[in-house]
Amino acid sequence: RDALKTALREIGVTEKQLNMRTAQLWQWIYVKGAPSFDGMTNLSKDFRSALAERFTLDRPEIVTRQISADGTRKYLLRIAGGHEVDAVYIPDTDRGTLCISSQVGCMLDCSFCSTAQQGFNRNLSTAEIIGQVWLANRELGYRPDADRIVTNVVLMGMGEPLANYRNVVPALKILTDDFGFGLSRRRVTLSTSGIVPLMDRLGQECNVALAVSLHAPDDALRGQSWSSAKKSAISSRAVSGPSEPWTTFSSMLAAKSARMVPGAASAGLVAPIISRCFAIASSPSRSCTITGPEVMYVMRSL
Repeated sequence: RDALKTALREIGVTEKQLNMRTAQLWQWIYVKGAPSFDGMTNLSKDFRSALAERFTLDRPEIVTRQISADGTRKYLLRIAGGHEVDAVYIPDTDRGTLCISSQVGCMLDCSFCSTAQQGFNRNLSTAEIIGQVWLANRELGYRPDADRIVTNVVLMGMGEPLANYRNVVPALKILTDDFGFGLSRRRVTLSTSGIVPLMDRLGQECNVALAVSLHAPDDALRGQSWSSAKKSAISSRAVSGPSEPWTTFSSMLAAKSARMVPGAASAGLVAPIISRCFAIASSPSRSCTITGPEVMYVMRSL
């Protein structure tokens, strides 16, 4: 909200009106989902004209939508510069989860990830990250006087969210702000490959749920699937993450690591942290193949 206040101050909004105008705009944009300034009826016509002259309410363009039999919707979205990112809405009996992207491509080089193989183009802006949630609400028919349709948001789409920290954290704050989308912190999850210093920082600045992809049950094997893992060794230090125990760890197992009693190894890696820990077999890729059930085990590490 501070950035909006600064922008409004620059177009002549007085200090006396600044808080009121900021709250009005947040409600129109994030709660009511107004697509333009024209429909903001409790703002004066002159003020709406001033806003339209200086600002835009841009949102992603839907290029394609795929809808499965169970109601899952996958969107290919076009953003500024003609770049395209994915967003996926997954309905369930007690929730509706929206998976969104934070980068065009990814700057990390995880060997099993198709996004990494596409290379990195650029970071998404805060507006482009939030725009995916705004668009999904509108596409799914959300009304402010009805139950939420998108109840959970996960940053598990394209990109490494912590590598776009500057734009992701303000987006998380808008999602969890009572005057923004108003989601509970427990219903917003950031998924990361494990950039440890920024995990610590996130826990201090924006206490949302955290999902950490370990890639392997120990740091040595982790480094084989992600060359930058040596700079962010999970076992080298205590990871604070969120101050509440809402941290999930997942281990992507190739055939080599699957023979190493993955449950015990991964539990040892994250034992100091109260967490949920999953091991998931990787799909065939250029570096490994594996057969058998996709979910290898589910355990709780205490």
